[in-house]
Amino acid sequence: MITDLHILKALHGVIRKYFPKIEIVDKDDKDRKRPAFYIQDITRRDSNIAPELFESLKAFNITFFGSDKRTGNIELVRIKEWLSNIFLKPIKIKIETKNKVKNVFYVEIDSFDVRVNRNENYVSCDLIVNIQQRKINVLIEEATANKNEIVVDYENNLDSDVVNNEFMEVIEQKINEK
Repeated sequence: MITDLHILKALHGVIRKYFPKIEIVDKDDKDRKRPAFYIQDITRRDSNIAPELFESLKAFNITFFGSDKRTGNIELVRIKEWLSNIFLKPIKIKIETKNKVKNVFYVEIDSFDVRVNRNENYVSCDLIVNIQQRKINVLIEEATANKNEIVVDYENNLDSDVVNNEFMEVIEQKINEK
């Protein structure tokens, strides 16, 4: 199961890979040290689509605060182009448990909108992700029934590698309780 936190961490991973020297900040503060990225989880809407499935519509925003006013236009155009191209391919999310069980998911960005604000010297990118997933009670039942099976880690060459084990640990605890 992919959570909002998994996607948020994957977005951080993608940006760190391509821009290791640019800070990712926790506040939308235009007066802070520049250049900087700010990534925000905006909204989520869940709906049931079947007894075992639900659909999540998730929205995220990435803001890049340009370094200075003199070179802002060139820098902003470069970031705009990068944001316009990088999300055309899926983001890899890897979930790994304490017991080294791995699940790899590929999340496609369904739509994105990139805007440049030259007056304020920033680029903003809104991302929409639509994911259909199995409900947690179904996943726990399946994991209990198949606890001795190996989960295959798929080989890939995508850009982001995020390790997050919180959800899988919860499933492991539920299995061990039974």
